[in-house]
Amino acid sequence: MKNKSDRLLELDALRGLAALGVVLFHYTFYNPNKIGYVVPFSFAYGAECVHLFFVISGFVIFMTLDKIANAQSFIISRFSRLYPVYWISILLNVILIPLIGNQFTGHELSIKRLLYNITMFQGHLNIPNIDGVYWTLTVELSFYVFLLSIFLLKVTDHIVSIGIGYVLLQILYTKLKYFFHVFVLPDHVETFTMIRYFHFFLAGMVFYKIWKGEKSFANHFVIVLCFLAERIISGRWGPSFAITGLIFLMFYFLINHKLKFLNHPVLIFLGAISYSLYLIHANMGFLMIDRLNKIPAINSWIIILVPIAVSVSLAFLIHKTIEVPAMKYIRGKKYRQSTAT
Repeated sequence: MKNKSDRLLELDALRGLAALGVVLFHYTFYNPNKIGYVVPFSFAYGAECVHLFFVISGFVIFMTLDKIANAQSFIISRFSRLYPVYWISILLNVILIPLIGNQFTGHELSIKRLLYNITMFQGHLNIPNIDGVYWTLTVELSFYVFLLSIFLLKVTDHIVSIGIGYVLLQILYTKLKYFFHVFVLPDHVETFTMIRYFHFFLAGMVFYKIWKGEKSFANHFVIVLCFLAERIISGRWGPSFAITGLIFLMFYFLINHKLKFLNHPVLIFLGAISYSLYLIHANMGFLMIDRLNKIPAINSWIIILVPIAVSVSLAFLIHKTIEVPAMKYIRGKKYRQSTAT
């Protein structure tokens, strides 16, 4: 379903589900300080929701590239989307870290670390993130650079062939690393080269092409290749791989207009605030969970519901007062009537 501004609302709903999944993963399972940790359930597979974000990015950012006239428009679009909220999240962490120390962040906050983090390129330079969730921004930025390069080289029409080549390179690297123990890249290099995640972005781009009407056998074959690549690259069966299958299945439903049932106001709302929520929930939530766990006989549901409520409320405030106004201002008149992606 598309609204009158040509925005695909199902994507917003999927963003909302992905953001909620990551929040639940962090609040119920992956908390760096688990001493005396009590929560009512464990959502261990919420980490897979990051892969959903990557597929969404492949779809949406390739859609953006398909609509722009020049590289400047692409850069302005991405800068206005990413940086204002990101800088607010850094400011929030600067306030929080003196309260929580490095028990959640793993590193002391220094001027050098702060300055590198402000650029958002700290992951490319092997500088620790102020907040652990920032690692995905390194991957996203690399994908943006990749797409911008494709655009500038005027080979956008060959994106699928180029993408297949890189997925095959991912598979080869995985075999060399895990089976022959040669050519092992440092973790930060794996991150910014997208060597672990590019197939998700490619799947998103090809889903977009199919949605636009390019329903060739080759495009469907690439989707299958990306799906099987995750099995080879991750080396996992079981629930994690099943979730990857569910993500791909949801996108098939999406491009065939079968996800209209997701267009619920709550999910659309979560989708709208998803970027703000993703960036600000972690360290702040860990701090609240840590403090709530120290209250005797506290109900375990309160321990996660309070941080969720605070994070969602703050994310909404940031979205309304910073994110949307900043995008409109930075993009200027040329973008005022367009929908943010």
